[in-house]
Amino acid sequence: PPDRARSIYRQRNAQPRRGIGFRAMKFLNRDPAVRKRIDHLPLPRIGLNYRARLQRHYPRRLLARDPHSLWIGEDMN
Repeated sequence: PPDRARSIYRQRNAQPRRGIGFRAMKFLNRDPAVRKRIDHLPLPRIGLNYRARLQRHYPRRLLARDPHSLWIGEDMN
């Protein structure tokens, strides 16, 4: 639902540096207990598209390529 997506967007933007992704938090965290907890979290149902934001700044580079299934997954378009 659009209202829920807007709420998530606002919450994320309220965080310093717009928050950190779970994958980054997992691999950058040295605490094994935190890494294990992150492993057991469910996969998110909403993905954020950073390509669109970056494409504005680097239009003629790698980001100008068509999306690949490895980037967006089978369930997303």
